[in-house]
Formats: sequence, structure tokens, C-alpha cells
Amino acid sequence: MLVVPSISAEEAASFGVPLALSFRSYRPEDHAAVVDIFVAGMSMYCPEDEEGAAGNRAYIQWSLRTDMADIQGTYFDSGGHFWVLTNLSEGREEIIGTIALHGKQDGRGELRRLSVKREYRRHKLASKLVAHLEDWARNHGFTTVELNTGVVMGPACKLYPALGYTETGRRMASDDSDYELVFFEKALV
Repeated sequence: MLVVPSISAEEAASFGVPLALSFRSYRPEDHAAVVDIFVAGMSMYCPEDEEGAAGNRAYIQWSLRTDMADIQGTYFDSGGHFWVLTNLSEGREEIIGTIALHGKQDGRGELRRLSVKREYRRHKLASKLVAHLEDWARNHGFTTVELNTGVVMGPACKLYPALGYTETGRRMASDDSDYELVFFEKALV
């Protein structure tokens, strides 16, 4: 277990409860908690119009049938990784965040599935998850991290540039969609 060294006493106190945070690799028994965090995170950005809401639900269901149904095959077997951020409180481990790196070719990895439980947001935990992923990627021969996110995910669109990611383009998710994706990347070397 890797304890998160970069949580200051002041940051921990700001939660109002004692924090004992650590990163660890995903385990199959984490699946239900990981899915709950993913679904809750994606549902926060559900458009109010019925067409947009249907598209959001369809994306969630597609994700649950594809990469989220096979975390081992999608992330670990690609040379990447999937982490959970946990908090140990009153002797019980709670998964409070996730992040994954999907291994690509030519030293590239795709950052995916970054999410933090709602009650733990606004405490820079997403930044700490990204830093952990970048350190691991650098130490495992990755030279570039790339990602995409939806324009509707305003906090994410602000987070990545603040962490040194450069916007590389935008496009619609599909020809018949009004869902715009923003692409980012960061060189690790």
C-alpha cells in the first residue's frame, strides 16, 4: 500500500474527518465501488434535455459493457494500470477515487476513468490521482499521456491545463451528436 505523502495536515483537517489516504492497484473485489463512483461521476454531467440525458445514459451503459467490464484486460493487459484512492476510517477502507492508464503504442498512454466521490471533491484529490498516474507512467517507460473529456465537464477542462496538459483539438463525439470532446496531452520527458 502506498500512502499519499502529499496530503498536508491542513488539507486533511479541511475534510472535517481524519483522513488516511492511500493509492493501490484495483482488485476485482473493488468492482462494485468503482462502478458506483464512475456512474455517479458521469451522472453529474447529465444534460437536462431528454436527448442529451439519453446519450449520457447510453455512454454509461456502453462503458459498463466494455472497459469497465474488463478492467484487467483493458488496463493491466495493455501495459497500463488502474488505481483506486482509498480512505481508511474507523478500521474500514473506503474507495473514494479512481484513475486508469490505458497503454497505447509508441510510449503513449491514455488517462481514463478519473473520478472522485462527490463528498471528497474540492480538495485536490483529482490532481493527486493524476500526479500518481504520471509518476507511475514515467517510471514504466511512457513518454506521453493523452486524454479526452467532454466540454460539459467544466472542472475537468480546467483541471488538465492547470496540470500542464495542452489542448490538442476538439471534435464532436459522432456525426449525429452535439456532444463535443476536448483532447489533451502532456509529455512526461
